[in-house]
Amino acid sequence: MWPKKAKQRRFSGSNRGYWLAGLLLSLLVYALAQTAILDPLERGYYKELLARIASTERSGYVVVLDTGKGAAQTELTDAVAKLRRARSVALMLPLTERENVVALQQLEQLNEKGGNKVITGLTKALDSTARLAAKIKRSGNVWLAAHATTVQESLNPDSPSVWPYFRSQSQPRVLAVESERSPLSELESAAQGRGFLFDSTGYTELPAFLMHGGEPTPSLLYRLLPSDRQRHAEEQPGYRYYPKVDINNAEGLPVHPLHNLVDGTLPVKSLRDKIVLIGEAAEIKGFAVALDALLRGQQVSLPQWTLWAQYGALFGVALFLMLLLPRLGLASGLLSSLLLLLVLLNTEALFLLLSSQWLPLMMPTLLLLAGYIVITLQRRVILRESGLLQELSTANMQLGRMLQSQGELEQAWEKYHRCLIDETLREQLYNLGLDFERKRQFNKAVSLFEELQRMARNFRDVGERLQRNREMGDRIVLAQGNAAPGGTVVMQATQGLQNPTLGHYHIEKEIGRGAMGLVYLGQDPRINREVAIKTMALSHEFEGQELKEVKQRFYREAETAGRLNHPNIVTIYDIGEEQELAYIAMDYLKGEDLSAFSSKKTLLPLKEVMAIAEQVAEALDYAHKQNVVHRDIKPANIIYERGEKVVKVTDFGVACLTDSSKTKTGTVLGSPSYMSPEQVAGKKVDGRADIFSLGVTIYQLSTGHLPFEAESLGSLMFMIANQAHPKPGKYRKGIPICLTRIINKCLQKEQAKRYQSAAEVAAALKRCRGG
Repeated sequence: MWPKKAKQRRFSGSNRGYWLAGLLLSLLVYALAQTAILDPLERGYYKELLARIASTERSGYVVVLDTGKGAAQTELTDAVAKLRRARSVALMLPLTERENVVALQQLEQLNEKGGNKVITGLTKALDSTARLAAKIKRSGNVWLAAHATTVQESLNPDSPSVWPYFRSQSQPRVLAVESERSPLSELESAAQGRGFLFDSTGYTELPAFLMHGGEPTPSLLYRLLPSDRQRHAEEQPGYRYYPKVDINNAEGLPVHPLHNLVDGTLPVKSLRDKIVLIGEAAEIKGFAVALDALLRGQQVSLPQWTLWAQYGALFGVALFLMLLLPRLGLASGLLSSLLLLLVLLNTEALFLLLSSQWLPLMMPTLLLLAGYIVITLQRRVILRESGLLQELSTANMQLGRMLQSQGELEQAWEKYHRCLIDETLREQLYNLGLDFERKRQFNKAVSLFEELQRMARNFRDVGERLQRNREMGDRIVLAQGNAAPGGTVVMQATQGLQNPTLGHYHIEKEIGRGAMGLVYLGQDPRINREVAIKTMALSHEFEGQELKEVKQRFYREAETAGRLNHPNIVTIYDIGEEQELAYIAMDYLKGEDLSAFSSKKTLLPLKEVMAIAEQVAEALDYAHKQNVVHRDIKPANIIYERGEKVVKVTDFGVACLTDSSKTKTGTVLGSPSYMSPEQVAGKKVDGRADIFSLGVTIYQLSTGHLPFEAESLGSLMFMIANQAHPKPGKYRKGIPICLTRIINKCLQKEQAKRYQSAAEVAAALKRCRGG
């Protein structure tokens, strides 16, 4: 209902509401903290702090030998042999398959009975895996990587009780290996052992152990650290390492190509007592940086009292939101919230910087931000100004006028519903009713005029308009009884009612009918220009997902056609849709289409036909160069102003819809008589299909007959695809031989035998008519 007068409304806030909002938010954030939802926030801020304070200093104990995309086991064998005096060597390649397997199997078959020394020697030479295992065993300092390909972070109630709690969780968090790529058993038995390696991207902590088969299994990082550094993980939640380093910054890390060691370019003595990591550098740099930091003791600890600190901060923020913030003004409340936010963020930063301790405080920080926003909004919606209703009415009136001017009539009516009743509103509602009339939305016009009549019974001619709209609403909303096939009538004889509109165009009269809709003469009131408006009721031909796809195709094709700028192509000004009726506004042409000159009695002189066809070919050549194919060239789509000898091709971007459109009886819409053989066959078409259709059009304009005529659609399509057309001279004497040749070449069944561009057709026509 409409508000009749402004009421004095004053609200006063209640601390109980703020207290309840703060409490509910605190419980919500606490509940979120019991899941892993807040982990990205905690880890993200922690990693941002690390990137700022982490040192780029390197110990020099960790060296990476880069294998690139891989290394042969022979090369690894040579490298391991030279690294016997390294502290540890980690082969971080998968090493899951033997080399030369096929060759070894064939040699084994050849030496089935044994005793062939040559084959035995070849077998030993090719068995690079066995030689690598021997070198690994002899060196005694090699560790292998078992690649954990799938790692799941989860809360595990069955994990060992010795693992302490992790952060705010009530159960320890573990990394469980769900799938892996293990090194060959032959290599694993020769090495010192193996350790799990996994992609640590996104993790702020690195595990000393991972769960595998229900048991904690050492990681490769744990294996490579000295015993005192290994024990440090036992003091941290979840047996984790927290390296104080930005693992994405590998500045200063020694990295050498593996082949430099093998060929002697890299001195072996430079790697003595070093931990050497062999693998693809791009993949293991982060691991190497973390290992180097842990060797230097650069690591962060997670205090056991972290949980209590988090809950204490959460409780303090909750009290601030419930008791203090509601009592402060807007400015002081904002300032206090910002100060508290800085305290929380800087506390975490200072602990990390000064004592290398991680104190996660994103949970209370999130509560502070969410609480401030909610409580501030809660305060602002409490209205204290007695004139608010009048101000809202004025604002809604202005917004309604703007929406009405943009054609959003229903939204405008909704805004007017929120306005106070006065003379201005009644005038605006009357104009809105007239707009509903123009849009032929008679039932809505009736509802609006009924509302207006209740406000002021004798206002203008509301009573008469109400009666006329009721009569029209009872008869029809969108008159379809006189529509063309597939079309929708917009213009009707409705004496006493406003002329209809489509978009912002005023409809004047019907000027034509097509396969998919009607054509109207319209007026663009913005620039006082006459336009032709072609309408298409797509919803009558398509439905469901197909309708959606056709609409997208319609707008895409029409937009493409709208960019065509050629003197022989009709100009498209606008496209749109209203009441499920798609329309295109285009240049209004005062000539007539060539179907008027395609019968035996109305044929034009042959030179005039050739001049017309030449202009059409030039238009098609321009369109084809813009990657636009017309698909439905025919006399009805070519407008000719005979007095000025000007030709305009129409329906670019529209004819494509007739390819897939069908009537309810399954008959193909469009113009089958002008289709090319590839269109008939349902193949993908290009500009040469338009050349075939142009040939059919020239044939008809020259002879008064179509080149292919049949009693049924099936027979017609067979003729187009398979049978030759009658010679043009059969129907009209005096047709030049050059014109006959042009027609014959255009109507070739095979695309390659036709003219390959419309420019060639235009040039041939110009020569033929002696231009």
